Amino acid sequence: MTNVPVIDFSAYSSERDKVDPEKLQKLVGDIDSAFRTNGIAYMVNHGVPREQIDEAFGHFRQFTQLPTETKQKYAREENGVVGYLGLETENLGTSPSNKPPDLKEVYNYDPNMKKKLIFTDEIENADKTLYTVWNELRKQFIRVLEIITLALNINDNVLLNLHKGIVEDVCKNNHTQLRYAFYPGIPEGTEPKKGQVRFGEHSDYGTVSFVVTDEVSGFEFQSTSGEWLAVPPMPDALIMMGCNSLQRFTSERYRAAPHRGVFSEGQDRFTDRQSIVFFGCPDDDAIVESLDGNQKYSPIPFLKYAEQLFLGNFNK
Repeated sequence: MTNVPVIDFSAYSSERDKVDPEKLQKLVGDIDSAFRTNGIAYMVNHGVPREQIDEAFGHFRQFTQLPTETKQKYAREENGVVGYLGLETENLGTSPSNKPPDLKEVYNYDPNMKKKLIFTDEIENADKTLYTVWNELRKQFIRVLEIITLALNINDNVLLNLHKGIVEDVCKNNHTQLRYAFYPGIPEGTEPKKGQVRFGEHSDYGTVSFVVTDEVSGFEFQSTSGEWLAVPPMPDALIMMGCNSLQRFTSERYRAAPHRGVFSEGQDRFTDRQSIVFFGCPDDDAIVESLDGNQKYSPIPFLKYAEQLFLGNFNK
């Protein structure tokens, strides 16, 4: 039993060349409802090939098992956003401010990153795998933008024009990223450090995010009532979440879903956990403001907006 709705995306699966008109209206209504309520849903029958996801998980798992000094060759550069971040180096979430760093290590990718930061020297075809999964989720993201356009009953090109850098090009003037996250289990018979989580509570900065998880529990979202609820693993589903920019574009008609990663009870707290996250973002210079023309928010370029959110979401 889950509090997260399940959306059948087969009407506009990435395997289709065009929308199935008989099922379209239900799909539009389901996505509109999900974003208007808690801002999160499972997507099934989406068309993203499972074998590509499994290959990416395999490559990433191999990467995490490399010696620390080897992984550090691919470390994120100073003031950069792509590359590797080691275990307990990120402290996401602002409450409490003195909590220990998140128990995770991550690797961030986008197609325009420097080749020296891609770990192909360690794992053959890693560059191909990274791009393939990024691109499959990019295509899914574009289709969701088109469905949102129908749900909002706005001009066909408004949302797509705010994301030209990935709609018409490969990450040009756009920071849409793929993140691999590895969360080690704690040794049996022990407890995590006081206040430590796998990742701290936050909402994502962009428009829509997709999360692919393994079969280990621990992912939670915060409902509109403030209650933290489990998002159980669902085989072959994408978890779709509304993000801060979408909430702003829609004058809060749609919700950015707060979420976090915790040590669940039972055996899963001692088990390694993996996830792949696709952060679908507006172009760097896209103006993030209400699309209905009201003055609820002051216009701001996305990159500047994201920088403000970043400073507010990380403990230093």
